[in-house]
Amino acid sequence: MSLVDEVKAKEEVWGARDDVDELMDEATHALATRTRSLAVAALKDKKDKFWQAGHSYIFDNPEFAEMAVCQSLFSIFDEFDKMDRLFFGMNESASPLEVLFGEEIGWPELMPVGIVATHFTVKGKPGALGVIGPARSNYGTVIPILRYYGNLIQEVANG
Repeated sequence: MSLVDEVKAKEEVWGARDDVDELMDEATHALATRTRSLAVAALKDKKDKFWQAGHSYIFDNPEFAEMAVCQSLFSIFDEFDKMDRLFFGMNESASPLEVLFGEEIGWPELMPVGIVATHFTVKGKPGALGVIGPARSNYGTVIPILRYYGNLIQEVANG
């Protein structure tokens, strides 16, 4: 991201620094817009609470032209246990950044999907921010933007 993009990103979330829910919502929407992807955020202490934005970007990809594929992808958002496992249960390496493909996750409904996630802490609680798109996503663009937003959330929330 350019310096101008970084300043704009910080301005987009700075006003929400005192409200974690609003911060996560703003950051998720900004990430979806910047990456033109489906963005998801989660905090471990917010049981069954996930922030999502950019659903319409999925339809820009030929992998999701079939309704059944989209239905399978979107159905995971109704299954909080799957979302929790996806963002907090598969991080065995404790890596701050993960790239997962549908077949690695073991969920057939996510076969054409690529997920990039970063982990951070907000007031001592684990958090995750991710981008979901086709397995052929432009990771060279998505990863630096995602990493920046994860660091930004941690910086802004922990002041």
